[in-house]
Amino acid sequence: MMHGFGRGYGMMGSLRGGGILMMGIFVLVVVGAIYFSRNSEQLLARSRNKAAQDPIKIAEQRYARGEITKGELKNIRAEL
Repeated sequence: MMHGFGRGYGMMGSLRGGGILMMGIFVLVVVGAIYFSRNSEQLLARSRNKAAQDPIKIAEQRYARGEITKGELKNIRAEL
């Protein structure tokens, strides 16, 4: 005898609630895929811009942060 579980549906009741949850997860996955596919060009462009920065500007930024000395900055400018 099954106490408290109704007509053989088990502990979860019916599958209707689980089906709605799975449909919601599916919709979130599809929306996420569309978002990333539409914004992938912008994300790639940002990474390309960071990689294509002028080396002298990078050296000047490092000098401003105190990572390199004034002599090292002059050497970098002379080499480039």
